[in-house]
Amino acid sequence: MLNPFIDYANKNAGFINIILFVATIMLGVGSGIFKSLQRKPDFKMNTIDGPTFCATYGTGKKFNEYDVHQTGISLYLRVSNLGSAPASIVNIALGFKWNIKTFSKIWFSQIFKWDWIKNPITSLSDFRYEIGEDVKVYPFLLQGTATIMQSPQTYLNTGESVNGVIYYELNESFGGCFPKNKNNFTKVKVKVFDSFGRKYTKVFTIPIVDILDAKKYCSSFGDTYRALSSSNASNLTK
Repeated sequence: MLNPFIDYANKNAGFINIILFVATIMLGVGSGIFKSLQRKPDFKMNTIDGPTFCATYGTGKKFNEYDVHQTGISLYLRVSNLGSAPASIVNIALGFKWNIKTFSKIWFSQIFKWDWIKNPITSLSDFRYEIGEDVKVYPFLLQGTATIMQSPQTYLNTGESVNGVIYYELNESFGGCFPKNKNNFTKVKVKVFDSFGRKYTKVFTIPIVDILDAKKYCSSFGDTYRALSSSNASNLTK
């Protein structure tokens, strides 16, 4: 039964070689395209020792019978690219749960909801900590660090990582509209966006500290919104 096939192969060896050659090329091209489609970044994140905390502080104002407060949150974050393609960090959003009474009417509507701060805010001064006569400076992740004249490094090749502080402020609010306090800790959800539009999410538990303790790391902690409001008011009077 194999004789006709053997005779055909012997008579058309050149043609069959061409077919095998083209098939090999197509297989190589196809596998290369498939591999390139599989290449993608994969960002992982974790907090490291440093200015990672939340502080809620009164403003001295009242809204009806409620005290008005503001909140500042800083995270000293490490972002690593463990994927197979480079990408840039485009933005980092932060979510938190409101500090509302369990089983209250509003609690049921908020139980599965995270309140999101969509973008970090600019810190007016660097994060630093004095250790004896020395000073430890913590670089920012998404803004320049003035003390050490360092620009942010947001482009990560495969296997690269970067450390930096990201800083958030909530504008004036009242009631339970601030991160939930449980034994002086709170949970925050961090969402990193890369230049391909992918999102990477992780939840961290961070300490809640007094505003004076926060200012030991950053003298302007909690002051950005107030400075912006003063600046806008000044511009309106000119």
